[in-house]
Amino acid sequence: MVNFKNRVLDLLLIYVKQEHANPLALQLILPALQLMRTTSTPQMANKAANLLKTYFDQCRSKGHPDVDDQAALLQLMRDIHTEVMSRSSSKLHGSTCSRASLFIVKVMVAADEGNYAEAVNVYAETQKTWFASSKSKIQPAFFTEWISWSINSRKGK
Repeated sequence: MVNFKNRVLDLLLIYVKQEHANPLALQLILPALQLMRTTSTPQMANKAANLLKTYFDQCRSKGHPDVDDQAALLQLMRDIHTEVMSRSSSKLHGSTCSRASLFIVKVMVAADEGNYAEAVNVYAETQKTWFASSKSKIQPAFFTEWISWSINSRKGK
């Protein structure tokens, strides 16, 4: 079964390299994050992280997907934040969730700068949850990367 999953991840890697601008590729993010969290095979978690890294890098260098349904993007971002709050989250999983969330914000803000306020609200809710629970597994870097991205984006205007 592990070999089969590895082959599927190999095929998905080819897909994101060729179809990075296709909005359908966004639907790979959450299942890849869930795989990273739930797999007992470190090789599979690394391969899923590499898949997402490649996808984000392809989009950064060649253009983000153009998505009309901002509500779906916002829901995906919320789902990523729910995923990062999972109790069994590893450091690799947490950092990949952070990159995924920032990627979604970039896609949202590229469509309309007004979407930044919605992203702020999602991060604020996540931070409230993190602050309220001493058992929260969210790494502080999740929030510092968000702040750093916000500062750099503001400077880039």
